[in-house]
Amino acid sequence: WLCWQMAATAKIGTDLGGFGYCWYHHERLGDDADPLALHMMHHATIEIKRQLHILNQLLEENAYVAGKDYSIADIALFPWYGQLVLGHLYGSACNDFLNVDAE
Repeated sequence: WLCWQMAATAKIGTDLGGFGYCWYHHERLGDDADPLALHMMHHATIEIKRQLHILNQLLEENAYVAGKDYSIADIALFPWYGQLVLGHLYGSACNDFLNVDAE
């Protein structure tokens, strides 16, 4: 998992950053937001939900990302996904939109 996270860092950062940028403008401008920004947000949302689904499936079977023991993989993924799920990146309204729960 750590290799997956490190190999995908550019993609994860791009998806979360792109989503956040578009989310911010959508929240500020509503229906007047740039259609391209809305399209980018939709694309990033699909990818983020896919990644969260993979992690959710894994964590349903294991206590931690890499298995039964807490590891560097959990530490490395937390700044990306943990902060998102806890609502610290874009707020709780974003979590409702992404349909994620911190439980």
